[in-house]
Amino acid sequence: MRLLSRALCCLFAGLPVSVVAAGADDLKKAQPLIEKHYYESAAVLLRAADAEKSGGAPALLLGRAYARNAELYRALRRSSLAIGTRYLQKLAAQGGRARSRYATLYLGEYLLEDGKTEAGVTQLRKFLAQRGLSVHDSEIARVRIAGAKKGAGTPPKNDPSQLEAMAVYAAALSQIPERLVEAQVRTDKLLAEARKRDPVPPMRLVTYAIAVYARAGAIEKAFALIDGSDLGRPSRIENIGKEKVLRFYDPALLGALADLYQTAAERAFERAGSDTRLKQVAAYFVAESRFVAGDAAGAVARLVKLVDAADLPLAYRQRAMVLKAALDARAARNSRGATPVDELAAKFSEDPLLLAEVIFACTRAGGRCGDAPGVARRLAATGQGDRFRALHWAVGLNYIGAKELEPALLALETARDKSNKNRIDTNDPLLLNSLADLYLETRSFSENLEIYFELAKEFPAVRQLQEAGQGVYSMEYRSAGDVKIF
Repeated sequence: MRLLSRALCCLFAGLPVSVVAAGADDLKKAQPLIEKHYYESAAVLLRAADAEKSGGAPALLLGRAYARNAELYRALRRSSLAIGTRYLQKLAAQGGRARSRYATLYLGEYLLEDGKTEAGVTQLRKFLAQRGLSVHDSEIARVRIAGAKKGAGTPPKNDPSQLEAMAVYAAALSQIPERLVEAQVRTDKLLAEARKRDPVPPMRLVTYAIAVYARAGAIEKAFALIDGSDLGRPSRIENIGKEKVLRFYDPALLGALADLYQTAAERAFERAGSDTRLKQVAAYFVAESRFVAGDAAGAVARLVKLVDAADLPLAYRQRAMVLKAALDARAARNSRGATPVDELAAKFSEDPLLLAEVIFACTRAGGRCGDAPGVARRLAATGQGDRFRALHWAVGLNYIGAKELEPALLALETARDKSNKNRIDTNDPLLLNSLADLYLETRSFSENLEIYFELAKEFPAVRQLQEAGQGVYSMEYRSAGDVKIF
């Protein structure tokens, strides 16, 4: 979902020329990357140029790259939990010689990550009930069960063979505020110990180190770790017989990345806001990022001040008004009568770009959208092309929320750039991810996997969705053999 449509205004529209001129070279290189959805590439470029320390416009742009990454990884996490659980449930149900030893471990972890604590613990206990488990694997499951009970439990044995279990323990500790510093110290030591054995730490250790560093605000450490890691690596590879190869991925990775980029975005926006000329614009982007992250209270507290801020450019005031209206509609979802969303939909009934923003915001907030979706559908039916793409996308998401998959698919396919079907430089990755979800639901597996293949070129962590998608296809329509990606 994109709450600030690029089609409507450039990031720096309405800002003083002197503000944009600061760090102009970096902006010239990074802004086109963000506009073409190469968020991490832009962030790497800006980090190398010390954009955050520079403050002003470079820090603002860095914050936008981080914020878009955070939004995307949250969406990818939701998709991964759904498709990963579906695949692992089928895999765990297999018996005989084809049975996977680790399916219940990872199924339990996926369920825990999805907030299904009881079901997750049940699967982990099934895993522990198997004979012949290594101490390493048993400790991982034990620590995950303890963490699911809102505590860290007892630590694994301080042994080099237990680094991954100790990383899980450190992540559980980091969720206890008074033990966050201890968790970070433990993580630093674990990574140092792991690198003595191999310059590339195990993927499970990388995942939980990112989670700890994100919670501790140790952003530089997290990015240094990411820069030296292949986030597409599996957590485990299991060989069954001569032909069957299974790859398992840690479900915590995408959420850890989303948290990291959210924290990094807000810090960059705060740094940008130290330039008084950008203070209000930076405040808007903090409010927007809180809204997208689902922090209604944090968003509305800021939006109340922004909707009437005379020193905030009009384009941003309009969007602040849209976001606040969506949150007001959410608060009034059990009441009757017209909502602020209805009023905005009527006001923008002939403007496909602003009307799209209204539908995006209301759908994301989960508010009572009233007649607004009908207004949007009627306008969307009158046009296509670039000016209407955002509106078709918004309408499609609204249909998804209403569980109307056929019209949702039609709307999202209309929103996609048909001449560059799945390329992220012409299609927002969030749009493509929603399409991939729909293709999976409608069993269009080839289309689903083609999207993941393209997304993984810029976002390697998408590999876990590729594998799970191919796994579902194999389990349901072919054999449950080796997972082959395009």
